[in-house]
Amino acid sequence: IVVFVVSAYSDMGFLKERAVQLIFGIILCIMQFFGVLRYASGVGNTSDSIGNLIDKLPEMDYLKKQNLSDYQLFVFDDSNLIYFYNTFRILAPSPWIYHYFYSWYPEWDRNQARTKVILRDLQDHKTKFILDCSDAKGDLRNLPVYSEWKGFLRKHYVPILTDSSKRILWRLQ
Repeated sequence: IVVFVVSAYSDMGFLKERAVQLIFGIILCIMQFFGVLRYASGVGNTSDSIGNLIDKLPEMDYLKKQNLSDYQLFVFDDSNLIYFYNTFRILAPSPWIYHYFYSWYPEWDRNQARTKVILRDLQDHKTKFILDCSDAKGDLRNLPVYSEWKGFLRKHYVPILTDSSKRILWRLQ
């Protein structure tokens, strides 16, 4: 599409020549073909992919021993770790699984409405485990939200595992 747009709407006359278009088209196709070959041959696929790194976390080891079902795990403040939901083939208890805005904007969720929805969803589903990454990342910029989140955890959950990155796995009391 890019080759078409550039060649069709460009003011440069040489780009309208069929031979030049053919050369650019071949270059683009060859690059895609080499990408497919690289993927098929396994070149560049390292054991340090994000999935392999997550599989080695102590929280993953612990949760693999549990019989998790839908809504029984919630990952807070690390969107990379939503990989857990896919690994266990479960649904998150809240639709709010991406928490970037809490770290990007200090005024995000100023009245804590979204946070209250998350907490209500966790209570409604009686979510058994919460993987809290807020201390590991340390970038939750809305202090009232952080306080309410930590208070909720201390009131309803007990910490069962803390890893070297300060991620805490909590279990329902």
